[in-house]
Amino acid sequence: MKRKLFVALLLVAAMLLTSAVALAAEPVLQVTFDSEDEDFLLNGGAVLEDGVVKLPGGAMRSGYVELPFAALMDTDKETTISMWLYVPAETNSNTYFVSFANGNSWPGFIGRVLPNGQIGINFDNRGIMVTEPVFPFDGWVHVSLSISKTSMTVYLNGVRAAKYDGAANVFENCGWYKINGVDVGTTHYHELDKINMPSGFLGTPTYNFYYELTNDSMAMYDDYRVYDVALDDAEAAELFASLTCPAAAWPIGAEADPTQQPAEIELPVVPEDGLRVKLTFDNEDEMYTLYNNAQIKNGALDLPGGEFRKAGHLELPDYAIASCTNAMTVSTWVNYDNFTIGDQFIYSVSANDAWPAIFLMLWQDGSVHYNIDYRGQLNCDYKLPAKTWVYLTAVVSDDEISIYADGKLASTYSSRTGKAQGGNFEMLNVKTNQTHFTQVDRVANKTFRLGSSFMDIGYTRVDSIAKFDNFSIYSKALNAEEVAALYAAECAETNYAK
Repeated sequence: MKRKLFVALLLVAAMLLTSAVALAAEPVLQVTFDSEDEDFLLNGGAVLEDGVVKLPGGAMRSGYVELPFAALMDTDKETTISMWLYVPAETNSNTYFVSFANGNSWPGFIGRVLPNGQIGINFDNRGIMVTEPVFPFDGWVHVSLSISKTSMTVYLNGVRAAKYDGAANVFENCGWYKINGVDVGTTHYHELDKINMPSGFLGTPTYNFYYELTNDSMAMYDDYRVYDVALDDAEAAELFASLTCPAAAWPIGAEADPTQQPAEIELPVVPEDGLRVKLTFDNEDEMYTLYNNAQIKNGALDLPGGEFRKAGHLELPDYAIASCTNAMTVSTWVNYDNFTIGDQFIYSVSANDAWPAIFLMLWQDGSVHYNIDYRGQLNCDYKLPAKTWVYLTAVVSDDEISIYADGKLASTYSSRTGKAQGGNFEMLNVKTNQTHFTQVDRVANKTFRLGSSFMDIGYTRVDSIAKFDNFSIYSKALNAEEVAALYAAECAETNYAK
């Protein structure tokens, strides 16, 4: 392993100018993948081909690269990690491009491209950065993560694609939320124990929470570098300009193509109203999956009700709330047949088939209850009427949980005051005033179900017997005026108003 403990400054003469510019720093670690004599280890189905590493995907730990021992130990409070990365469009699992831990114990640093193009960076389970869908598939992309104590910037092909700056409170094409971290406004990178974090992988997570038990990456990697400085915009662009796009082509065994060019980077347009998901059930192209006896009838979702997880429910595409990093509003028309059959989930969010992190449910008396990670629950006095269309809106942020029925506030809880109206806030496993929304990992908890959940944990829970229509998710906390306006618009569109 080659390490250089100094930063080289190269002066470039500019035409008609006497000044010079500093090129990007020298890496403290570089793996080119040009030869198996370099300090890395191929595992499982990983292959070295045309000067790059190719990973086939598949079951976890079936094909990945082990990086040199303690690959981050020459960095301190800041770093830049860069590489060429190719992710084919057919991938259906996370693509891990940063993965460091103390052996296979607690994860220190995980970065992954989600199948929808978002990038999620987890720092020691203290803070998580989630970008908008910025990563292009089916093309070579040069990724640079520039990290300091207070900021985190993602560069794609030398272009600043997303940035979090805790000191300046900047969120550019991304969100940030802390889970266990207490050092406000920081990335927590400076808190990582780089010496006692020897394991680094490409293509698989170092440590496996229940929600990471998925697949290894299907991808190609080249020219992996670690710097001991956080490159700025000009340096990241300059680094990219100095590189040549790899010639290797996907899949494994494909003939190299020296004419390949880097993928085009298109920065996302973030919706001003925060709307992320809208299902009207009027269009066959809408993205969802129906299970068991769930069906679409007369332009609405029809759930038959019955045995828990066996009667019928709807599942949204994975990562439906990944962009809801600071707040979330979920609105939907519901029409429940009756409530005496058992407790029914209106919707739930979980990590695959693991513990539900967020759910809205109805008890057998028709009362509405909003639960976050079994840490806190808003129990509403409001009771849903049976056999009637009602427009339910649930708003959650770090500050509040609010439930609206037909555009009017039914119940609310404020973490600032610790008081609830129209119901009570029940502290469950954690005795604090928080809503605990910021402590829910929206990347890990990727599964969103309507009409059911994962577990009944011993209660009298059943799949919903109900109809849903015009379901929507917003990545902001709508206020009372916005909720009222949304309800009026929905009434005009659906004619469900009483």
